[in-house]
Amino acid sequence: MISFALDETQVLLRETAAQVARERIRPALRETEDAGAVAEGLVAEVAELGLATVTLPEAMGGAGLDLVTRCLVEEELAWGDPGVAAALSGPGAGGAVVLEAGGQEQVARLLGPFGLGEPRFGALAHSDADASEPTLSVAVGAGGWRVRGRKAHVIHGGRADLLVVTARSEDGSLAAFAVSGGAKGLWASPRRSTVGWRAVPVVDINLDDVSAERLEGGGEDLQRGFGRLAVTHAARELGCARACLDYALEYGQDRTAFGRPIAHFQANAFILADLATEAHRGGGHVPYRDSVLTRLLQD
Repeated sequence: MISFALDETQVLLRETAAQVARERIRPALRETEDAGAVAEGLVAEVAELGLATVTLPEAMGGAGLDLVTRCLVEEELAWGDPGVAAALSGPGAGGAVVLEAGGQEQVARLLGPFGLGEPRFGALAHSDADASEPTLSVAVGAGGWRVRGRKAHVIHGGRADLLVVTARSEDGSLAAFAVSGGAKGLWASPRRSTVGWRAVPVVDINLDDVSAERLEGGGEDLQRGFGRLAVTHAARELGCARACLDYALEYGQDRTAFGRPIAHFQANAFILADLATEAHRGGGHVPYRDSVLTRLLQD
């Protein structure tokens, strides 16, 4: 029989991430958003705990665990704040693509430095600056691959140690190219202003005949990498939804009307119950048995 119960390692990592979110991310959230950056101490702490390298192979200093475990960690960190979760160091979206589309030697060489326990950032440049027409071109010559053009909305793009850029190859298929963060000809535009996610830098990047290395995998490998990213983003949104529910419950208990908390009115209680049901259906860690919500529904 298939068991969906978490193992001891998954429980430990989830509890560790939840503690970081509760004790480190939430209390400093307003200051973090005002500063537009996560405190260096928190970035270093998460790197040291290994929360950013859950799926990195053990041979490279990571935990070598699966995507489910990664999602458990991301959900808890995003409960603190999804922007902060995205702003923490690690291979990130670029690393996810390298794991799927990189050859064995490429994975070891490109991602190995992320397992050293020091803050490092990976980034993925996939969105074209002009949605109607690709703005990136690639060419291969005697000196290897060269990339020219522009990509938009790149998280960590201005400070990435490893940048993975997607482009159409000569035959029209999608390909991915690894670029060093300090490559000559690579520069970032001023930081974009975002609604939410203010803790993480989002920029456009410009590549002026930049030297690149093509990942060995093909389009199907890239699609698997993008699929992993979609699931990870969904886990972060689930953590954010849980946080919204917590805020709503607290507000519903504190705000009173006609002599009692507004959460005790049936219409509001049903809304909160529906939110809790959806969060739980999504797999969220929602410990609401014997909670304030249960008592509201029993009133």
